[in-house]
Amino acid sequence: MFFNAYQITQLGTYAVTATTIALAALIIFGFMTLPAQIKNISLSFLASEFVFFIYIVISFLYAKSRPGGIMPSLNSVMLAIFFQVALLMSLRTGTWKQSENDVHFFHKIVNIAAGYGIYQVIGQPIGLPLVNPWINGHMVEGFNWTETGTTLISGIGLHRAHALFTEPSMFSQIIAINILIYLLYDKSGSSKWILLNIIALLASGSGTGMIVLAVGVICLILMGKIKLTSTTLETFGVLLIGFVLLQIFASDAIVSIFNRAQEIFGSGSVNTMQAGWTTSSGYVRFFGVWKICKLAMSQAPLLGIGPGTVDQFISSLALGIRLTSDNGFVRIIIEIGLLGLLSYLVTMTYLVKQINNNNKWFFVVIFILLHFLGNTFLLDTYWILLIFFSYSVDLNQKEDL
Repeated sequence: MFFNAYQITQLGTYAVTATTIALAALIIFGFMTLPAQIKNISLSFLASEFVFFIYIVISFLYAKSRPGGIMPSLNSVMLAIFFQVALLMSLRTGTWKQSENDVHFFHKIVNIAAGYGIYQVIGQPIGLPLVNPWINGHMVEGFNWTETGTTLISGIGLHRAHALFTEPSMFSQIIAINILIYLLYDKSGSSKWILLNIIALLASGSGTGMIVLAVGVICLILMGKIKLTSTTLETFGVLLIGFVLLQIFASDAIVSIFNRAQEIFGSGSVNTMQAGWTTSSGYVRFFGVWKICKLAMSQAPLLGIGPGTVDQFISSLALGIRLTSDNGFVRIIIEIGLLGLLSYLVTMTYLVKQINNNNKWFFVVIFILLHFLGNTFLLDTYWILLIFFSYSVDLNQKEDL
């Protein structure tokens, strides 16, 4: 998941990355151990997955036969099924100790990525090596960070921190989830790592990570998971200090934050209006996608306009906006229709029901939020993350996650 900006090869329009190899290995291992693991898979979830597979194929055939429609992508059909099979093969029950070890492993690799992201920002003006690990011919098409940087802070050309992810926003979301897990378990000695991750989050310059963190903190407070311990007080204090330092040393960064907030609602100083639409990424992500969804539903509300067709559909509208749905729910509705969304939600509901984990509802909220912040339905990093946390714990033990 951490190397998904780099493709090994390309099959059609799909970039084969380390994530692809990991998911394929998981499926092979899952089939090998299926006889022993089948007891971990509920019949309801199995049936819902089978129905979802069949439905995707029906949606594909319908879109293919629809007169004047955009030709659907068989690759997208296979990719959707590939992710669902990987999820199915990953279901498992383990001990509390195994789950705790997995969480510690997640912390370690995200902390390394956070440190590297900070190194990228610091290393640019002083010319440190490996600041931007660009490999010609092996970068995933459509990634959001570039060889020349993506933002300016106080007149100094700086790349936004992205570590090895495809874009700064994905990096910031993973960092935010890491902070929230620290707060969820509030282990002693975690404050220094929270500090590192907060600095990395600010260095990413991405609002989506801040949204994940803010919503997650509110959920933890409402669930009674956050207490006013030294760790939580230090976390909020560091955030406050970070914004004060931005105001002192990079006041234009604060102005940029407010401009980006305005852009979400179709205003702001840097918008370009075309065909009555704003091209700002914030507006497209939070409002524009629903207008696009409405236009698509006017053509094929129940079965959708076809898997893998969202970019072509947006292009055909000639609205002057970037070609991405940036919303998992919207992409499902556009491509496989309202019935597809219903089938998907039923499948995910049965998945949640069979997971035995005391904190699963917190992760459910986070994963729902991720659907509103990115193109999750056919995003390999999302499915890796979901698989990682879809872990049932033996509730007969004294301690569990």
